[in-house]
Amino acid sequence: MPVGFRYNPKDNAIEIGGHSGFAKRKKYRDAVRNPRVAFVVDDVPSVNPWTARGIEIRGKVEVLTAGGEELGPGFDPEMFRIRPTRIISWGINSKDMMHFSARSVV
Repeated sequence: MPVGFRYNPKDNAIEIGGHSGFAKRKKYRDAVRNPRVAFVVDDVPSVNPWTARGIEIRGKVEVLTAGGEELGPGFDPEMFRIRPTRIISWGINSKDMMHFSARSVV
């Protein structure tokens, strides 16, 4: 299920929300049960040559019942707020998609 997201600099967190019953989705139920989550954004900027890049943000999630409407028009009120503990990226600072970078966040 696609989601929308934004960075919240005030809380140093990634906020994630959705449309059409976001709180009824498996993602939401899983986050309620287990606060350890991962959020991945990947991209294929070129297929010739094949080039991929992405970022994975691991952290602890706070499940919120209000505020999601601020993510954009039509968003449900429920949302997640992820505070990163580990960030892994590939193909961002190098054309080599096998070049990984990782760091823990305190």
